[in-house]
Amino acid sequence: MNTKCDFYVMGHDGSMEWIGSSFKNGDINEIDLKILVQGDKTLFEEAVIDFVKENNGFIKEDINGIWPWFWSDSRMTDYTYMFHVCTGRVLVCESGGRVMDPIKLLQGMDKIGADVGMGIVVFPKMIVEKEIVEVFPSNPGVDINDELAEGC
Repeated sequence: MNTKCDFYVMGHDGSMEWIGSSFKNGDINEIDLKILVQGDKTLFEEAVIDFVKENNGFIKEDINGIWPWFWSDSRMTDYTYMFHVCTGRVLVCESGGRVMDPIKLLQGMDKIGADVGMGIVVFPKMIVEKEIVEVFPSNPGVDINDELAEGC
C-alpha cells in the first residue's frame, strides 16, 4: 500500500529526533513487528533503517537531513512511529492525532482503548516557509488571481 510513515525517537524532554520516512507500507499492519515491539532505542533505530531501506524510503543521514515531504511536519503523514525513551516503548500516531500503543491496536483494541494518554504530539517543523518558496518559486509580477479570472 502507499501508506506513508515517519519514524522518530522521542527524548526525555519530549524532543523529537527524526530517523527516516517511507512512502509505502506504513500502515500498522504492514510495519515490521520487530519495530513495534522494540524496547531498546538503538535496536529500534536499526530496525527502522532496515525497514525504510527495504521500502525505498528515506534515512535522515542518507539525504543530508532533508525532509522528503511537501508538508512541514508529521501531522500530515499517515502514521508516525516513535520510540519513547522514557518508557522504552514504541508509540504510534495516526495523522497527527492521538498517541496510541501499536500492540493494542494490532490486538484489535479500538483507538480510544489504545490511547496512551499523552495528548497530541508536537512534531518538529521540518520545512520553513522560505524553503518552500525556494522549491516552488512563483513568477514575479504575475498575480495568480488575475490568471484565474482570465481562465474563467
